[in-house]
Amino acid sequence: MAKITHYNFAYLKVEVDRPSRYAGEIKREKWLFAARELKTAIERHCDGFATIDIEHDVDELCEFCGSTWTERGDSPHNGGCCDADEAVMRSEDQAKAQKETA
Repeated sequence: MAKITHYNFAYLKVEVDRPSRYAGEIKREKWLFAARELKTAIERHCDGFATIDIEHDVDELCEFCGSTWTERGDSPHNGGCCDADEAVMRSEDQAKAQKETA
């Protein structure tokens, strides 16, 4: 029996230019705004597409040194990845000790 290859979908991935000079929520909003504008332009000027979805992925990083975030949950520090993060860890430990002795 001969094999038949059936192609189901073709995807076009367009990466939105990253406005790296912005941080946090401002950066996220700028990206989403640029993605929505690009989506509108594609819809206006192109034929032959079924849907256009806007997706994004997230990297969680230390705000001080940019290391990948390794702690789980709502930890305010990243396990001491840099001097500034270690300072946050020390202040957290001091705050806990003060609560325990009070």
